[in-house]
Amino acid sequence: MALILFGGSFDPPHNGHLRIANAASSELFGAKVLFIPAKAPRWKITEESENDRLAMVEAAIAGNPCFSISDYEIKEKDDISYTIKTVQHFKSIYKKEDLYFLIGADEVNSFDRWKDPDLLSKTCHILFSPRPGFELKKENIRRFNMRGLHFYDSGEVASHDIRNLRSIDTPKTVINYIEKHKLYYVKKIEGTIGSRRTVHSFSVAHLCEEIVRSNHLHSLFGKGYIAGAIHDLGKYLSDAEGRLKAKESFPNLNVKNLPSYAVHQYSGVTLAKELFGIEDEEIFDAIKNHCTGSKRMSPLAMILYSADKIEPTRGYDSSNLIADCLHDYEKGFKNVLKANKEFLEKKTKTRIEDPLSKECFDYYLGE
Repeated sequence: MALILFGGSFDPPHNGHLRIANAASSELFGAKVLFIPAKAPRWKITEESENDRLAMVEAAIAGNPCFSISDYEIKEKDDISYTIKTVQHFKSIYKKEDLYFLIGADEVNSFDRWKDPDLLSKTCHILFSPRPGFELKKENIRRFNMRGLHFYDSGEVASHDIRNLRSIDTPKTVINYIEKHKLYYVKKIEGTIGSRRTVHSFSVAHLCEEIVRSNHLHSLFGKGYIAGAIHDLGKYLSDAEGRLKAKESFPNLNVKNLPSYAVHQYSGVTLAKELFGIEDEEIFDAIKNHCTGSKRMSPLAMILYSADKIEPTRGYDSSNLIADCLHDYEKGFKNVLKANKEFLEKKTKTRIEDPLSKECFDYYLGE
């Protein structure tokens, strides 16, 4: 029986790791895969602690009978994890198993610089995951008798994109752990807007993503969560700072005439670029419209506008409006607009005069 050792920093683990592991297990007729988070990878500096990375892998693989995890490297006294030592350790335990070590395409090309690579390739089989369009070092493949997976597409997932909220292609259990323990992007957001506003932002993020998925908007999967999480980044800038940041992303915008409450939707776009390296125009468009709305809004903009107004921590019963959006985001958006217009008119005891909000109300509500 084959046993596949899968080492890595897993900072954090993502669906690409799981797809690789599933492909390897299937190709070796249901072989078990043992995930081994590294204590201190030689080529990388990890962002989160060993215990957090171990816990995230546990969360990611939960429920898969072919997957298990080892804390062997985490508990090692050595400062740096060397694969040869790890493989020899498991070789001494699983003497009857046919041992494989699973690596990615990048590691194929650097394998000759690993510690004792020739001995390593004789101690176990080296199994690698090819990447479309990535040129592999054929000399290493031949020298170390490597075997490539045949039916696998990595999907181009990178842990650093998840750390910086440019992707959420990771199991929901991992997202939940990241939020609960305030790792990666969560601590950056909280450090920018404070804990109270962060609670609101992630409530919006989850509702946005739920609306996107319930409406089967496949091209927006992941974008709802990202837009919701960062939509209020500009909230805690001073009015003057916010107007300057807004001008950076919208040079033709007359920032002097912006109502104070709307400044953060424009400055937030600049902060999304600066703090997280976001480059997605759909996300920018949604953020810049989430407070006031506008005419001819994109699906993501409608969804973010709605979620911002009706997320469950707002303190009123929004369950009917949430249900409307989950069923049909466009009809739900119009119902949210109507409810928000009524709320604002009751609060101010006058008709809406703000030109940005009025434009949106008039366009969609026909007034």
